[in-house]
Amino acid sequence: MKHEVKGHGKDPAWHIRSATSGDVQRLVGLSDQLGYNIEEQQLHRQLSNILPRNDHAIFLAVNPDDHILGWLHIFERPLLIQSTGAELGGLVVDELVREQGIGQALLSAAEQWVLERGLSHLTIRSNTTRTAAHAFYQALDYELVK
Repeated sequence: MKHEVKGHGKDPAWHIRSATSGDVQRLVGLSDQLGYNIEEQQLHRQLSNILPRNDHAIFLAVNPDDHILGWLHIFERPLLIQSTGAELGGLVVDELVREQGIGQALLSAAEQWVLERGLSHLTIRSNTTRTAAHAFYQALDYELVK
């Protein structure tokens, strides 16, 4: 599955594409910025397990040179007590390019994925210490539940 979302302007500084197994090295660095120190070999195993699944998607924001500026992981989350929705597994934008609409574009790709699958909702779990993340989601009209 490939989902393209173009950046702003005539010559966009970035666009959204699906992740591939060749993206591991750069994903490690961005995962570290998110606060998860993961070894390249472990991330490669995780990515290899996730990529073939059709109930998961990993979207990347990349510049014209295919340098990864941010990533988002989303997956289906069926529960016995409510209709099947999706959950955000992670979202990070490189600290050097934040506040340029990249996070919003990644989230838009995720929302489109949710709609295309006919899922009822998108759940985002974010630690209370991530105040900037909470402000970002609330600015996009996500409702704080707890």
